[in-house]
Amino acid sequence: MSLLQAASYLSQPDAPFIPLADQLDNARGNVYAGPGSRAMSDILRGRRQDIFPAKLTIAPQSYQLLMNFPIPVASLDPPLNGRSTLMRLQSDGQVYLASLALLARKNADGSERSPTLEEWRSLLENGGLSSGRDRCRRL
Repeated sequence: MSLLQAASYLSQPDAPFIPLADQLDNARGNVYAGPGSRAMSDILRGRRQDIFPAKLTIAPQSYQLLMNFPIPVASLDPPLNGRSTLMRLQSDGQVYLASLALLARKNADGSERSPTLEEWRSLLENGGLSSGRDRCRRL
């Protein structure tokens, strides 16, 4: 699979929500009013952040993480943050994607760690994530 364009930003500190004028020149792509606005600007400009690989091989019937990024809140006042991610992908076969969130897991010393692929898989398979209305339908 090729990651043609990909961008991911936090609202704090990467792209805070700010009021903007009704119309602004944004020829350089440095004007945005939040993480979604900034991610979309990058995608429209054909950018892929270095945090994403250009290519990724996923074996048939297997799982692979495209990203496993934190959304830190502990040091913020108020403790609010968000992450917007947008990707444009190309694959020579079917790929099923899920966007999931979990609270950070704790190490024995109390520090936080990212969830493992197995923890994500368990959430995906056992988490009761979608209702009948939300389930994916083949078009």
